[in-house]
Amino acid sequence: MTKTYMATNKPDKVMLVEDGEISHAINPKCEEWAGYEAYLAEGNQLIEPQPSEAHVFMQGAWVLDEKELDRLRLEKRNELKQQRNIKISEPINNVQVGRLEDRENIKDAIRKWEALGNPATITWIMYDNTTAQLSKQDLIDIEDAYVGRQLQVFAEYQSLCEQLAVSDDPKSIIWS
Repeated sequence: MTKTYMATNKPDKVMLVEDGEISHAINPKCEEWAGYEAYLAEGNQLIEPQPSEAHVFMQGAWVLDEKELDRLRLEKRNELKQQRNIKISEPINNVQVGRLEDRENIKDAIRKWEALGNPATITWIMYDNTTAQLSKQDLIDIEDAYVGRQLQVFAEYQSLCEQLAVSDDPKSIIWS
């Protein structure tokens, strides 16, 4: 079955044509519209594909819908923020650092190392619930790695937000 779409003189309607027969009118913002070739009713001229999800077909041309673009940008920003938080919270060398409590436990162990008897290592419960012997330097290195990763992830997030602010296609903004 061949599906094409024909524009109408109404900005919120197009005709779905299946195997040469007009099937029904649809709203051009619906999922069904995206990705198919659209033709102008007069002369059966091919219309360029929908440039982005924020574009609507009106009066024979694709027009950027600013409200839809703002909604899509906000949705994408929230998605990027969620991904940012996941990246920051991932374990480091199998040591859990995702919660504030985890990081405070590391800081407390480093700060109170002498009170623990200045041992060569201590037993640490790891992210996967196994145990490992970690030295004070191991914990310092994990703390430093967390801060470094946080700075790197926030810088990348900021760059993605800057790209998003000027993009007409928010879905194209992705983490590397």
